[in-house]
Amino acid sequence: MLFFLAVLAAAPAAAAAPATATGRPALLHSDPAQGAETRSLPVAVRLRFNQPMRLERLKLYNSEGVEQAVRLSRDSATPSLEHRGGFARLRPGRYRAEWSASSPAGETIGGTLFFVAKPGEQQRAGP
Repeated sequence: MLFFLAVLAAAPAAAAAPATATGRPALLHSDPAQGAETRSLPVAVRLRFNQPMRLERLKLYNSEGVEQAVRLSRDSATPSLEHRGGFARLRPGRYRAEWSASSPAGETIGGTLFFVAKPGEQQRAGP
């Protein structure tokens, strides 16, 4: 049983290893993270890569499939380790962010992030 748990714990690191070991582009981190329930309503999606990438596309959809406006930074076409897409005030709910990026060498990667936007905790009025 302990061996099985150790293998499960090592699996995410092993899955990420080929992308970085071979020099292939990969998404390292996103904010919000995949499957996250935010503690406040997010104002942007941030994508961090293992090598400089050009952000080709970032689209955001609510749970009804309605596209939400996303403002990409002016330098999204310039290769960078991190890209950001900001948006106007989101309502609480489920969202899907679809993205694609390309490396200067012409390799393209993409993915879909799902997250739940929750409002921050309201302060209670005192007595």
